[in-house]
Parts: sequence; structure tokens; C-alpha cells
Amino acid sequence: MSVVQVDISGWKSIPCECGKKARQAAIKYKGYEVRGWKCSCGNDYIHPEDSLKVSKLEKSKGVEVKVGLLGDSVIIRIPKELSEIYGIRKGSTLKLVPEGLSRIEIRKK
Repeated sequence: MSVVQVDISGWKSIPCECGKKARQAAIKYKGYEVRGWKCSCGNDYIHPEDSLKVSKLEKSKGVEVKVGLLGDSVIIRIPKELSEIYGIRKGSTLKLVPEGLSRIEIRKK
């Protein structure tokens, strides 16, 4: 018996247990916006990869990072676990958004 991995990311709809089709949508799950499918009956289905990512994030409870210097720039190092969860790689573009005087939000573009 052979096992084939299926990429479900491109699936626009999936069958719902009510018999209708659940359509691809952003879903709120444990405070995070994740990929998934919504059905008109009210059922939500969460993308399994995003469910695993949320589980990892819930376990981390925040991460301390070191600040360094590179030329005239101040840099922060993002741990490998977080870079994998968010898909941040060398050359990725991120946006820093001020959230007050003591908080900066990092957004993936």
C-alpha cells in the first residue's frame, strides 16, 4: 500500500457533514485567523496545517529574542520555530507597525 500526500491548500470547497459544500474562508480559531472552510449551515473546518501551527504557538507563550547590530541597523533574531510557523525566510519582507510606545507588531507582507 502506498501513501500519497495531498495538498488541500488549493481546495475551494470541501463536503460538509450536513451534505452541502463548505467554501474556502478565513476562520477565527483560538484567537488566530487561520485558513479553512465555512458552510452555510454554520460548520467551520480548519486547515490541518494551521491547526498544528496554532498548537505550537499556544505552547510557546512568547519568546525572548536578542537584539544585535548590523552596520548602522538594530536587528532582532527570529527563532527558527517561529520563522517556520510564519513562513519567514531570508529575503522575506516584513512590515513593522507601531502599537504604542512599548509595542511593535510585525506583519508578513
